[in-house]
Amino acid sequence: MTLSCLRKARQATLCAVFAVLGSPLYAQPAPPRAAAADERGLTALELLGKRVFEDASLSRPAGVSCASCHDAATAFQGNNGSSVPAVARGSLPTSLGKRNTPSIMYASFAPPFEFIDDKDEETGKIEKIPAGGQFFDGRAHDLLAQVEGPMLDPLE
Repeated sequence: MTLSCLRKARQATLCAVFAVLGSPLYAQPAPPRAAAADERGLTALELLGKRVFEDASLSRPAGVSCASCHDAATAFQGNNGSSVPAVARGSLPTSLGKRNTPSIMYASFAPPFEFIDDKDEETGKIEKIPAGGQFFDGRAHDLLAQVEGPMLDPLE
């Protein structure tokens, strides 16, 4: 599958997820609210992203948002009150994620995942090493692919 096809498939998946989340069967009407000071000047897409990031009703069970683990006070990382320091608590009280919550401070600056040449200064040997991508192991090619991880993982 080409990168273009893969990106379109991911976009379709996200559209389906948000269509379900935004459906009248799922959604409860949100109380009207004035734009907060930190929302002024945001584009419509940025505002949507901010509100999805902070929306604790999107988890199953409700009560955990992206911001619950990616805390602005701790550089957008943290373990969300887990008793095990190396891993974050999941959306269920009895579940633990697979890793601790990484910081997302620079996520938008990470290049897409690829293998790059790394030259050994002593031997001159060139080997391919992984670079870029999202998550600790680069398993998500870019931010579009990254959002599927937490949205579709029952442990997050």
